[in-house]
Amino acid sequence: MEKITKIEGQRKLMVNKSKMVLSAAGNMEALLKMFNKIDKKDYLYQTKNCPSRIGVKYDSKNMAFKILEGTQEGTVSYLSDLTGSTWYIHEGYGYNFIVVSEKDDSYITLYQLLD
Repeated sequence: MEKITKIEGQRKLMVNKSKMVLSAAGNMEALLKMFNKIDKKDYLYQTKNCPSRIGVKYDSKNMAFKILEGTQEGTVSYLSDLTGSTWYIHEGYGYNFIVVSEKDDSYITLYQLLD
């Protein structure tokens, strides 16, 4: 896993379609270890219904995504409270992921980059 700046991570989420595949509370290392243990076939099955999204707006505290498919198509969701968050790029299952870790590493969100 490679640490990147918040701006780099936001740019990647703005120019690439992505899907949120994990949003959970807990120790970041333990969550990523658990995430990496999932078989690729199981990962694809478990995430097949995660809708794709594209970043449409960001500032230093929030990022907005437009949902591109599914029952919530066209709605906007937010990744908020980005002040003090740490961003990483992580490779797994043949994909790149943006990992956003809260200030104290007790809550993480993973976005699989689709483009």
